[in-house]
Amino acid sequence: MIRGNVFLLLLLMTLISCTTKDDVVEVQPKGLLNEIEGGWVLTTRIVQYEGETFVEDLRVEQCDSYNSYSFENDQDLQLQSFDSENDCQAVLVQKKWELDSTTKILEVTEVATSYKVVYKVEEVSKKHLKLKILSEGGDQLEGTGFDVYLILVK
Repeated sequence: MIRGNVFLLLLLMTLISCTTKDDVVEVQPKGLLNEIEGGWVLTTRIVQYEGETFVEDLRVEQCDSYNSYSFENDQDLQLQSFDSENDCQAVLVQKKWELDSTTKILEVTEVATSYKVVYKVEEVSKKHLKLKILSEGGDQLEGTGFDVYLILVK
């Protein structure tokens, strides 16, 4: 028994002594912010209600394109959407975005109209972003029985 404990102690000491400062990854406050910055394509909406899940492909079919978002590091956000009624011309909408990295709350406000949508960042990786809509234009979705998610990809 003592021999086993000594072996375990030596193994632990070896592992600890081999760890360098380079092996330690610290989570920076801007980590989530850095993951979200950049260009994203809005591909899917998922609606969950009363145990049912509905998945919608958000491709603008007439234009064979998806709307895209560009989250810039100065909190500017450009939405590029396609007008299917106007020869699929690209339309740019200026927005502002603000992220609370602690609560993972993302607020997106249209510059021209001050229309605000509040999201919670559910998942984020280098190629995948899942947002839950908490409120839209002041209307709360929380507590309504509906959960609405947007899926964006790089």
